[in-house]
Amino acid sequence: MLSQKIFKVSEYITLKLEDGKTNIYIKSHLFRQCKKLLIQLRFDEIITFDEIDSIDEAAEKINREMEDQPNIIPHEDEFWGHCSNLQVWVEMKYDTRLLHRNLAFPLLKEIADAGDVFAKQILKEEILKRALSGNESIIEYLSEENYLGYLDHKNLFSIAKKISLQRLVLRDKNIEFLSESIGNLTSLKYLDLRENKLTKLPKSIGNLTSLVELELGHNLLEKLPESIGNLASLQYLDLSYNEIINLPKSIGNLVSLQSLDLSYNKFTTLPKSFGKLRFIRNLFLNHTNLTKFPFIGNLISLEYLDLSENRLKELPESIRNLSLLEELYLHGNLITKIPQAFIKLESLISLGIDTTLIKQIPKEIKNKANIIYPS
Repeated sequence: MLSQKIFKVSEYITLKLEDGKTNIYIKSHLFRQCKKLLIQLRFDEIITFDEIDSIDEAAEKINREMEDQPNIIPHEDEFWGHCSNLQVWVEMKYDTRLLHRNLAFPLLKEIADAGDVFAKQILKEEILKRALSGNESIIEYLSEENYLGYLDHKNLFSIAKKISLQRLVLRDKNIEFLSESIGNLTSLKYLDLRENKLTKLPKSIGNLTSLVELELGHNLLEKLPESIGNLASLQYLDLSYNEIINLPKSIGNLVSLQSLDLSYNKFTTLPKSFGKLRFIRNLFLNHTNLTKFPFIGNLISLEYLDLSENRLKELPESIRNLSLLEELYLHGNLITKIPQAFIKLESLISLGIDTTLIKQIPKEIKNKANIIYPS
C-alpha cells in the first residue's frame, strides 16, 4: 500500500500524497492533481531567478528536452518537491513567475475566492505584471482563460495595444460601456464580448479592420454603428440574443462574412445591402420578426439557412438560385405552400416545415430531402 503524506503550506493550501499522486486541497476541497515536477525551487536560490523571466519559459525549454522521458522521480520525492515549490511561492507573496501559468493563476484565483484577502489584492497586479512581460504564450493564456477581463479597460487596452494583442476574451464581465479606445487595438483578430450588458458599440469598432471573428451574442444591443461595415476581414459575426430593431446599410460591406447569427432579435426587415453578402455560408435569422426576405436569391453561397419562428408568408422564386443550400428551416412562420422553386435546390438534404400550414410537399422535395417536423 502506498504511503500517504500531508503537508500544510498555509491556512488555505494543503498538499496530500494519495495513491502515489500529489493532490492540492484548498480549504479541505480538492483543487487539482499536480503534474510532473520539472523544477524544484529553493527560497535561498531565488536571487538567481533574474536569469529567467519565469518558470513558464524554463518549462518550455525543459519540456522540449524531456518530452519523451519517463517520470523516474519517486512519488514521495516528487511530493516533497511540489510542497517545496508551493511553500516558496507563498513565501514570495504569490509571485506567479515561480509556478507554471496553468497552476499559478487558477490557484491564486481559487484561494482569493476562498477568502485570502492578500490573494484577492495581488491577483490583478499579477495579471497586469505578466501581461506587460510581453511573453506571447503568457498573454495568449491570460486572454484565452479570461484573466485579462479582471483589468480595467484603461490598463487592458493599453496592454493590448502595446503587445499587438490578437485575441481578446471579455465574456460575461458585466460590461455596460465599451470605451472608444478599443478602436486602437488594430491587431485584434478575435474579440469575444458575449454575455455582457452592452446597449451600443463605439464608432471606433470600425477601426478593427483585422478582425476575423466578433462575438457579441447575449447583450442588450439595440443598433449597430455604420462603422461596422469597415470590418472587411470579418468572417464570423454573432449578434444573437440582442434587441436589434434595425441593421445598418453598411452591413452589406462585410464581403468576407461566412457565418452570421442574427437570431433572437427584433427587426422586421433587412436592408437591401444585405443581398451583397455573396460569400455567406451560414445564416441564422430565426426568432426575429422578419416579414419578408426579397433578395434571398443573391446569397448564392448559402449552405445553412434558419428562418424559423418569424412572420414570413412566402419566399421569393429567387430562392432557386441557392444551389449550394443543404439545410433550410422554415417552421414557425405563416407559409402555407412550398414554391416550385424549391425543386431547384439541388443540394437540399434537410427541410424544416410546419405540417399544420403546409399540406402538400412536392414529391421531388420528398425524394431528396429529410423533412423535419418540429414537435
